[in-house]
Amino acid sequence: MPPRPSGTTTAKAAPPAKRSRPSTDSEPAAAEPETVETPEPVAAQEPAAIATAKPKPAPKKKAAPPRWTIPSCSANIAAQYKAFLTDGKEDPFALALMCEAPFSNGDSDDEDKEDDDEEEASNKNNKGKNGDDGDKSKCDGGNKCYCIQLYDDHPEHPYVMTRAAKSMFVDLRSHCEVRDPNNFGMYTFNDHSAYGALEVLQNLILDFEEADDWQEKWAVCEVLGCFLKDDSYGTLASRIDDGEGADTTWRLMGRLFLSMLAQFERNGLLAKDGPVKNLGFIMAVWMSIRPACILAYARKYDITLKGLHNLDELIEEIEAKGEGDLTQPEDNMDKADTVFWKRSLTRYKQQYGGVPHFMSIHARKKKTTPKTLMGGDNLDITAWKPAERKASAFDGKDPLGKKELDVNKEGCVMSQG
Repeated sequence: MPPRPSGTTTAKAAPPAKRSRPSTDSEPAAAEPETVETPEPVAAQEPAAIATAKPKPAPKKKAAPPRWTIPSCSANIAAQYKAFLTDGKEDPFALALMCEAPFSNGDSDDEDKEDDDEEEASNKNNKGKNGDDGDKSKCDGGNKCYCIQLYDDHPEHPYVMTRAAKSMFVDLRSHCEVRDPNNFGMYTFNDHSAYGALEVLQNLILDFEEADDWQEKWAVCEVLGCFLKDDSYGTLASRIDDGEGADTTWRLMGRLFLSMLAQFERNGLLAKDGPVKNLGFIMAVWMSIRPACILAYARKYDITLKGLHNLDELIEEIEAKGEGDLTQPEDNMDKADTVFWKRSLTRYKQQYGGVPHFMSIHARKKKTTPKTLMGGDNLDITAWKPAERKASAFDGKDPLGKKELDVNKEGCVMSQG
């Protein structure tokens, strides 16, 4: 017999009512309600398909849209960095020494004199310690220089970054290179590389926002501070033709770093001999952005600022303005935002976050849909379609040949030789 329509199966799905004594024609079931055991409620009366259906899972929190085009050099760099953080092969937050600052550290005359003084002091301190003259001030590729030394053996050395930050800093050069049309024999618009550097900065800001713990956030602070002092690429973003946008970006980054220091203060990490061993160097690097506040934090917690050639001059300027003794707000609430970082970031995304995407439309001469509210790889030329690259190439050909395209698809990172 064919199955009945679902509307007639309800009675069949429910078990027959049980009675205390047999029913007769003169005593219908309805006449003895007190002797009838009520069947299970509605759930037992539902059709089988509905009765056995699994409850719907709770809706998941909507994930942020991906920033990257696949494939692109930017996406490959991001994937490699994520693997570095999670593959367990080495501690990404162990400290790595550098022979010198990863940026230009002042005018050449003063810098050369300071280097000579540091070299002489280094030679005196290290002479005989390793059976040689102890010259570690000049980088020799890791033979005798500081690059292969342990932090615990040279805690006085100023130039210290976590391995994660050092890796990220090296990657920034590749990020900027693929956002410079000159490297591809192309012309798009005059400020492409400058807006490309702005896009790189915006991605670092997003990295900070999305970081899972304070160590990842601090790595971004290390990189961002050093990048802003790098004359080759970091200062490019300040040269965009939108001065107000550049100033707003710099102010936002200042709030970013102060929010990190405020978090350290709440969690008891802001200390001279605390777990953040390179506080003195990185705080000094950020002095050019928020000098008075950073000096106040350093004095409050007896942190020695170091690694910047003109540090004494900066401190004198702050003191001359009477700003060196600012009192920092103390707030022990876990989610306190004493510097209005989150509010400023939200406003920035609305006002300037889409600038790189807007400029990419101008460069590609084609309207595209943004993948993210800010940052991304809109100006990464390896993320463009071949036709878009051809349209701006001097010779009318795609500057990426089959070899480069294959490398890009395989997840490798392209960079200039």
